[in-house]
Amino acid sequence: MRIVVVEDNELYKNELLQCLEQEESDIEIVGSASNGAEGLALTEKLIRDNLTPDVIFTDVRMPEMDGFEMIEALQRRGYPARLWLQVPARNSFMRNVRWSLVL
Repeated sequence: MRIVVVEDNELYKNELLQCLEQEESDIEIVGSASNGAEGLALTEKLIRDNLTPDVIFTDVRMPEMDGFEMIEALQRRGYPARLWLQVPARNSFMRNVRWSLVL
């Protein structure tokens, strides 16, 4: 399963990446970005390179382009998304990350 993480808070992004890397499954982190505009460009590049992400973890509130705007832009471009996950507030962050990996 190919995963992209889009998060502007470096601490949260690194924590999520570390959690994902520790999972014993077929997870492959194919990239990360710091805002929706970077996430959009990264995802488009990955699609061109035949590395289309299966899951995109994205924060909602980010500078330049938020998570909803990024998702809408990808959907308008026909991105074949199977699953979108919004990274929640910090207080339930790790519990929701682990739950969502079960999906």
